[in-house]
Amino acid sequence: LVGTGTATIDDPALTARGVTVERQPQRFVMGTRDLPTTLQLCSGDAPAVHLRTHDPRVALERVAEHRVRHLLVEGGPTVARAFVEAGVVDEIIWITAPVVFGEGPLAMGETPTTGIHRWNRQSTLDLDGDLWTFYRPSTWPMFTGIIEETGSISVVTELPDARTFRISAQHVLDGVTHGDSIAVN
Repeated sequence: LVGTGTATIDDPALTARGVTVERQPQRFVMGTRDLPTTLQLCSGDAPAVHLRTHDPRVALERVAEHRVRHLLVEGGPTVARAFVEAGVVDEIIWITAPVVFGEGPLAMGETPTTGIHRWNRQSTLDLDGDLWTFYRPSTWPMFTGIIEETGSISVVTELPDARTFRISAQHVLDGVTHGDSIAVN
C-alpha cells in the first residue's frame, strides 16, 4: 500500500521483481486524490485498488474485503504517520541504505502526536549492504513525564525479555520506589 502522493511522485510498480512468484501481490493506493491513468499502478492485468480514504482503519477494512490478511505499507511520510497514529502497525522494517544524500521528507513527516509507543528491535540483517532492522511494539507505554533529575547509567543487566538499568545520580528523588517509571535517554 502506498499513498496517492508516493504513487504520483515515484510511480512504483509494487510488484515482485527478480524472483519467480506464483502470483503478484494485490496493490493498494490510499488517498482521495485522483491518479493519472499513466501510472504503473493503474495499468497491467491487475490495476491497484484505489482506497479513497485517509483513515487507515477504513483502508484496512476495505483491504480485508479483498481477502488480504497481511499488508506491507510502503507509503511515504503521510501514510506511515497515519498508520502509526492509528495504532494499527504491528511491525516496522526500517531499511537503511549505505548512501548519504541531501534533504528530503522525514520518514513519518512531523512527529506523530498519537499512537506513539516504544518499539523493541527484534533483529537486524545486512542484505547486500542495506541494513534491515525489524521492530515490534513494546507493551510498555512511552514515558511522557517531567524531568526532575539527571544521572547516568552505571549498570545494564540483560534479562530474557527486558533490560534493567542502575542509574547513578547526584541527588535521590524523594518518593521514588522500586518499580516506578523512570525515563532514560
